[in-house]
Amino acid sequence: MSVRDNPFPSQTGDCQPPPALALPYCGKGKGVDFATCPFLPVCRSQDNSTPESYLYPYFMGIFPQSLYNAINPFSLDLPEKCLLHPQAPLVLVLLLLVSGVLCAYLAAWAQARRRQPGALEFGLLAWAIAIYSLGYAVEISRSNLTDVLWAIRIEYLGLAFLPALMLIFTLRFVRNRPVHRAVVSGLLAISFITLGLVWTVEHHSLYYISPRLEPGDYFPVLIFERGLWYRVHLSYMLLTGSISPLLLFWYARRVESRRRSQMALLGLGALIPIVVTFFYAAGKTPYGIDSGPLALSITVLFFWLALFRFELFQIVPAARELALDAVRDAFVVLDHSLRILDMNHAARNLPEAAGWKIGQPFPRQGGLGEFAHHSLQRPGGELEFSAVDENGGLRHFKARSYPLKNVFGQTSGSAILISDVSETTRLIQHLDEQASTDELTGLLNRRSLMQWGAKLVEQSAASGAPLGVVMLDLDHFKEINDTFGHKTGDEVLRCVAQCLHSGLRHGDVLGRYGGDEFVVFLPGVEFGGAMQIAERLRTLICACRMSGELSSITISASCGVFVSQAGQTTCVDDFLRQADLALYRAKDGGRNQAAA
Repeated sequence: MSVRDNPFPSQTGDCQPPPALALPYCGKGKGVDFATCPFLPVCRSQDNSTPESYLYPYFMGIFPQSLYNAINPFSLDLPEKCLLHPQAPLVLVLLLLVSGVLCAYLAAWAQARRRQPGALEFGLLAWAIAIYSLGYAVEISRSNLTDVLWAIRIEYLGLAFLPALMLIFTLRFVRNRPVHRAVVSGLLAISFITLGLVWTVEHHSLYYISPRLEPGDYFPVLIFERGLWYRVHLSYMLLTGSISPLLLFWYARRVESRRRSQMALLGLGALIPIVVTFFYAAGKTPYGIDSGPLALSITVLFFWLALFRFELFQIVPAARELALDAVRDAFVVLDHSLRILDMNHAARNLPEAAGWKIGQPFPRQGGLGEFAHHSLQRPGGELEFSAVDENGGLRHFKARSYPLKNVFGQTSGSAILISDVSETTRLIQHLDEQASTDELTGLLNRRSLMQWGAKLVEQSAASGAPLGVVMLDLDHFKEINDTFGHKTGDEVLRCVAQCLHSGLRHGDVLGRYGGDEFVVFLPGVEFGGAMQIAERLRTLICACRMSGELSSITISASCGVFVSQAGQTTCVDDFLRQADLALYRAKDGGRNQAAA
């Protein structure tokens, strides 16, 4: 660490202020105490005699000493300590200030977009660089060791965290998901230890050993022996700083051209300070200057270009967010630990999304939670589920999972697309009803009746339970049609259907077989029970009365009953054939009765 200011801590002793011209003089004489001279005034000898004085321009911080020697009108041998006391170059200070302000602007700009992936991490990194650069500018403006150490403390509020934040931002950017909390905690732990040791440097020698100011070619430098933790932090900084550009360059080869350009620029920016740090650690920087802040100034330019040239956190993420929020389907992104990384507006409006928050674990309870959990092991699945909305209505959804893979081809998370299929479900149910329901009576039509009958016959054969069937036929229905018309006949059929439906048990299957014939399947019913049900249904039909002018119409029905024991009949057609034979016996026996 270099210190860039006056090494002389006070103006005590025989030093006197410079003349109003602000062109400091330096004296040469026996016993001159140059260590007490803070601004190169006229220095007098200890015996108070006036020494020889030599003009030494105040702006020697910009001109090298060799140039001054060339123009020294007296051509005298000036004391070395007196000559090596220039001010920090104004250009350097201005460059650091511009760098700090620029980084602070980038940090604030990124923080305003912290919902975008990587913006929060980049903002913290930019704040750290800003603090380091501005603190460096303050440091080179100080004139004694105490002020320099306090300036260094301010610098380390950023410098201590730069290695960790650079690596965290790099991992976030290349992997496209937040860094695990354990990794973040481990990286920042070293930074906090470093910060604590720097702020308590007077009480130990773990970081600086015997720190002191000595003159440099351009400005004074802080000279010290490296303590144990200084070496640890330097190694940590070199290691993490080397990983960041390597990761960015390596990933740049595997991604699309747009992100490749972003990663290449960020990689170049991250590479510059680590190269400078290597040279500084080896003592190869000019005049012993710590060029880290200057290198970070160039890094800022590369980051600035990556941000504004390729709009890293602006147009593309904003357009994608707009597109996702515009669609009706809910979209949820989960990482490998089932934590919610992102979701659109439709996802927040789902009935089950009350506890969903970005950055929080996805709830595992319920069918959707189990589906999300298993989607990490078996991506590409589908799930249909229903939920009650805030208005008490039942809504139907279909969820699909899509795997998210990193550049290694490994599954790093999943994206779940949840579609509201309530309208589609209702339409399908309506079409199914139309396809399976008799339009006139609302009962099962013949096709659906036969399908249900076949299932019941199979179940009876498999379980050994009895199965009964009742076939009903309205008596003299043709005469009703001929006398009152087909419209009245339709009303009679609807009335009979309602009466039959009211007399059935739960699990019985009723349908219109055709014309004025109805069939009822009776699972688990013995012969005696089937006859009782047939009689009850016949009685209900006889009690059925039309309204108005049609109240004089008398309705009755004949019933044929058949009950099959286990394994006796395995075909639904055989059931209906036997029931039809029984129905003819009922009609031959005088109608309006049940026969087996």
